[in-house]
Amino acid sequence: MVLDEESTPSAPRPRRRRAAVVAGAVVLAVAAVAAVGGFADVPEEDQPVLRLGETFSNELYSVTVESVEIADADPLAPTPDGTLAVVARATLLHSGDEPARSPEDWLRPLDLDLSPLALSLVSARDGSIAPPIQPGLPVEVFYIWRLAEGADAASGDPVRLGVYERYVDTTGPIDGARTAPVLVGVVDGEQ
Repeated sequence: MVLDEESTPSAPRPRRRRAAVVAGAVVLAVAAVAAVGGFADVPEEDQPVLRLGETFSNELYSVTVESVEIADADPLAPTPDGTLAVVARATLLHSGDEPARSPEDWLRPLDLDLSPLALSLVSARDGSIAPPIQPGLPVEVFYIWRLAEGADAASGDPVRLGVYERYVDTTGPIDGARTAPVLVGVVDGEQ
């Protein structure tokens, strides 16, 4: 069989060159951001500080902490041994399309040794445990965290609360996506 033309290797297509240039630019941009500390964790001291009564808002929810204190007993299940608990009264407002999942993760005490399984979320209106947070409806709740036995805290000590968002890590090789809480603000319980 005789061919009319000899086949020669073709030059790289312009699309491949463009893709290589874009990929190179992305690598350089990531390297530049990493070099100046753009991917480093923000220290707790550099987080926005909110006072009691001020609202933290993001695109998914708003949290207003009205009060926070260390109490002598868990108001849900008072114990004779005087177990300490951190009790925070807050108003939650969810702006998503479905009821909020895991509003328990939105707040957490900082600098305190908490007991395992320490958290309760209770409706201030009717006392229900883990009330649903419906879109657009503000809900007053009590967050209650039991302190670990022997925790270095006393009734009346000031409390700082961390405000958290969920970070979605899609690089998981097995499950495809993992989430982790990320500190985005601090509520200073001292007035």
